[in-house]
Amino acid sequence: MWQWCLDATYWCMKWVYGWAGDWGLAIIILTIVLRILIFPISNKQIKSSFQMQLLQPKLKEVQAKYANDPQRMNDETRKIYQEASYNPLSGCLPMLIQMPIFIVVFRVLRDKLEPGSCFYSIISDLTLNPSEVLASSGFGAAMPYLLLAVLFGISTLVPMLLQKNGDKQTKMIAAFMCFFMLWIAWKSPAGVLLYWVFSSII
Repeated sequence: MWQWCLDATYWCMKWVYGWAGDWGLAIIILTIVLRILIFPISNKQIKSSFQMQLLQPKLKEVQAKYANDPQRMNDETRKIYQEASYNPLSGCLPMLIQMPIFIVVFRVLRDKLEPGSCFYSIISDLTLNPSEVLASSGFGAAMPYLLLAVLFGISTLVPMLLQKNGDKQTKMIAAFMCFFMLWIAWKSPAGVLLYWVFSSII
């Protein structure tokens, strides 16, 4: 079943490439189509996240008020969720449903793209990662790859910084995640980075 999913996704990408004439453009088109298909699921996750942000002031107030009474804190927290008709797990389920889709696309872009698959004249080989290109061809050739890596990191940082009621701790976590994603991007094929960046933009 897993192999069938990988083969079917690659076949779809290859079909798009057949009339698009460029692997990078095929990845972007496939990304747009996937985001449209999973929009009903991702939209629920976004709404759940927004609702959680609205509840944060009340939750922090309860945490401060009943810091020495964990049982009362849990009861009051549960009461806030009930009054808002909010299920804390509602944001997790859509993410769990989306994860297999992203993993399949990631595996296809990492393992099935042929060397030399390019994105017009911008990126000469979508199977290479920034570290490989920098080591073999120098800074000039690696610039598009490095730019993708930076955008990959920023795509993690910006949404966290835009969160309502984001405190200092949230911003520190966001900064850490940004550097962590840059580290991942350093060894990730350009095709994977292209997919992730456009997926984040959408």
